[in-house]
Amino acid sequence: MPWFITNNNTYGFTDKNVWEAMQGDFTFYVEFKMNPENNQNNHTIFCRPGMHMGVFVKNQDMITWDFWNNNGINNFNDIAFYVGKENIYKKYLLIVSHTVKDKSFQCHLKCTSDESMPVVYQEKTYDGVLHDYTDTPYNFGIANFEHDLMDEHKAICEYNLYKTGLFTETYTAQQIFDFLETNKDCKRILKSSLPEAMFLVNTNELTRYKAYDNSGNCYNLEINVGLIKKIFNYHEHETINLNHINKEKEII
Repeated sequence: MPWFITNNNTYGFTDKNVWEAMQGDFTFYVEFKMNPENNQNNHTIFCRPGMHMGVFVKNQDMITWDFWNNNGINNFNDIAFYVGKENIYKKYLLIVSHTVKDKSFQCHLKCTSDESMPVVYQEKTYDGVLHDYTDTPYNFGIANFEHDLMDEHKAICEYNLYKTGLFTETYTAQQIFDFLETNKDCKRILKSSLPEAMFLVNTNELTRYKAYDNSGNCYNLEINVGLIKKIFNYHEHETINLNHINKEKEII
């Protein structure tokens, strides 16, 4: 179902601005396993919507990092890892680093459920500037949603999310591997941390509606109730029927 991290902080516990965290240097990671029910050409794992930037599964055989840049005109880019239809439903960890000075993205993909598959790496540079994503939320499981949109633009995806995080610092893949391994059994309290964490979501600690942020900034990953209201045609101020959350899979 669609979950998200909003692009503001209503708690006032931090002076960090999550909305601007992906415009400068950053490192993002997400570990996930798609459900076999996903059999369309496009599925969203993580997305900053609009001229989207994020992690997608395409053609049932590729995992991609998509982004847009502008050098006088808008340009679409993707970094695509071919894994094959026979491997697409395995468990993966994608680590993405962005370096403003070099105008480059570095991506590492690791299959965490099959040690026989090697870690693969790609890098891509761009001209001009990265598209401005500061007004967009951090969507998980969906790109956009309007009833009249084609399915490829909604890109709904059902999957198991294990962990995801964002740092406003460029880290190596090995630093992230070590960080995740050290903290693999942690819940609210980390054994070891890395500086400049924006959000760190660990699904070892969650409720039915929320997965908690271990960075201390309170950017919790929450069910996107507003989006669910759109999907089920609720009026804006109507109270949501929580049974829809459980039944959403079969309805979609």
